[in-house]
Amino acid sequence: MILLRCPRCHACTPAEDDATKVACWWCHLWVGPVDRHAVRDPAAVRKFVLDDLRPIASLMLTFGIGQTLTAVIYLWVFASWMSEGHVYLIGNFEQNPLVYAIGVVLLVGGVFIIAGGVALRRGRGRLYAVVGAIFTLASPLLLGIPIGAWALWKLGRPEVRAAFKSSPPSAS
Repeated sequence: MILLRCPRCHACTPAEDDATKVACWWCHLWVGPVDRHAVRDPAAVRKFVLDDLRPIASLMLTFGIGQTLTAVIYLWVFASWMSEGHVYLIGNFEQNPLVYAIGVVLLVGGVFIIAGGVALRRGRGRLYAVVGAIFTLASPLLLGIPIGAWALWKLGRPEVRAAFKSSPPSAS
């Protein structure tokens, strides 16, 4: 994997080593690896690919924190109101255990989404990132559908797979 620096906009585009030409992601100018602008440093390629994942990782983290807080508030409100003996349309825990199950599922899903967002942000643990994206996609909160779909699409790209397989540069 190499990075091709566009001579027009100076943006970097990842390409395979044997690619003849690729289009720049930003200005769509065709750039070839024979150009003097090719960057072959694996650490630079990995950094570029992971920087491209930062927006979706931030969205997943924000969504996971929001879902976790929603679940905690949901459980806290129902637990406190039900301890006072109120009966609601969906019933209390003795009548309907689904009341707490909804909150627990939201809470567990939020924790998995946060773990996936952290893994996506760090560029380590692709399995955690995929599981977090699936939990985001399957969330009962409808905002999770486009976020999870975008994360799964990004995680399926070959340069992202290669970036997760390569080891991060050591801090020495």
